[in-house]
Amino acid sequence: MRIDMCSSVCVTCVCVRACACATGAFMATNLLAHSRLFQAGIGRSGAYNRLLTPFGFQSEERTLWEAPEVYMKMSPFANADKIDAPLLLLHGAEDNNPGTTRVFVRTV
Repeated sequence: MRIDMCSSVCVTCVCVRACACATGAFMATNLLAHSRLFQAGIGRSGAYNRLLTPFGFQSEERTLWEAPEVYMKMSPFANADKIDAPLLLLHGAEDNNPGTTRVFVRTV
């Protein structure tokens, strides 16, 4: 059984995995770091280091200096040591978020 949401995030009930693109990749990777709900993950073109967006992200309007604990908790990069499940990260030369992947891959 497969459920598609926004055509970029999918959850499979037989073999539980999280896979997504862009912001969804950030969310899928964050789920692997903060839960044991998924057996594996795939992230494509994600922004995994919230410390590189110090003036807000998504609905967070506070800066890194106003809410450092939020940025640290919401950054898969800062929580890479907690990821035990297999994780495939995909990026290409034309991706909008190529800068964070090399550092994140070395960390994982």
